[in-house]
Amino acid sequence: MDKKNECQICGKPINLEEFDETREIPQLMARKQVCFKCAFWFNRLAYDKELEKEKKIAVITPDYSHWITRIPGSILMVPSAFGGIYQTKLQPVNTLGVIDEDREKLFIIRYNNIAHQGTIPEHLRDAFKVNGIFLSPQEYKMLEDYRGNAYEFIKNKMGSKIVLKYDCIQEGKGVIFKDINKPESFQQISEILKFNKIKGKEVLITPAYEIQREYRCYFTNNINGKNVYSIKQRVNSDQIDVFEKENIQIYKNISVKWHEVKYNSDIFKFGEEITKEMLEFMSYDTGCLEFAQTNDNKIVFFEVNQMAGPLPFEGEDTLNMTKYYFSIFDEMFK
Repeated sequence: MDKKNECQICGKPINLEEFDETREIPQLMARKQVCFKCAFWFNRLAYDKELEKEKKIAVITPDYSHWITRIPGSILMVPSAFGGIYQTKLQPVNTLGVIDEDREKLFIIRYNNIAHQGTIPEHLRDAFKVNGIFLSPQEYKMLEDYRGNAYEFIKNKMGSKIVLKYDCIQEGKGVIFKDINKPESFQQISEILKFNKIKGKEVLITPAYEIQREYRCYFTNNINGKNVYSIKQRVNSDQIDVFEKENIQIYKNISVKWHEVKYNSDIFKFGEEITKEMLEFMSYDTGCLEFAQTNDNKIVFFEVNQMAGPLPFEGEDTLNMTKYYFSIFDEMFK
């Protein structure tokens, strides 16, 4: 055989004269000196890397069949302990799973538009990554049940509306509200929970409360008793739907204003009483205790912030904050 007509990869004849050299594949054949089949699959490999831009995904099963489908907006997501990408043809709907590169999550997609490009030749299979297996309808049902069980666990413990905080270092950052009744929430929650696998990036989950008032109470707790010197209230200045935000970050995509609570007012007395009750269960000698009163009059504890800024208001509040700091220094020098 003429070496110029021999494929540089598989050794088969190229026979370029049999093809329209104005087309993409024959042009690749001429440039790389390869046959049509080898050129087709190398071209396919390049296309696969660009599929994400079109919201598509390539799936290669263990028999090296090559499939392409679109990724719809609604995705069921489960941990990847089940392994691999799963795909099954359920007429008229296909079930397709997609696992990401770091193998930390598995997407299960149901879609009725799937195309088969053929079987990858043996001598080219090292260039492709097997990422799919066929699932029976029973196996798919098992994955659906897994999702349902996870939903029920969260709902039973916390209700359908929850808050996730995945940045526990910075105040007012990495806060996400989710309504798990929405079909896309499970995927989004699973995406957030992958942070929980990394030490120092733990994810906290709490119920989402309808808050009536939020309190920031500056206190000391020493031999002279429990004293509350100043109380501020935080109010979100923008009326936004927090469940429509991907990430709530104070002062960035949500505006906050602080208000002074007048000393000896009914609101101040209420905040003072709750603060002293909570201090019975804590060993803090000073700090800023933060909690909220919900619309159904529940008290939700947030934290004791020992580095809270004073946020002083002119007049009475400035005098009270001055007493607060003098009290701290007096105790230190004793």
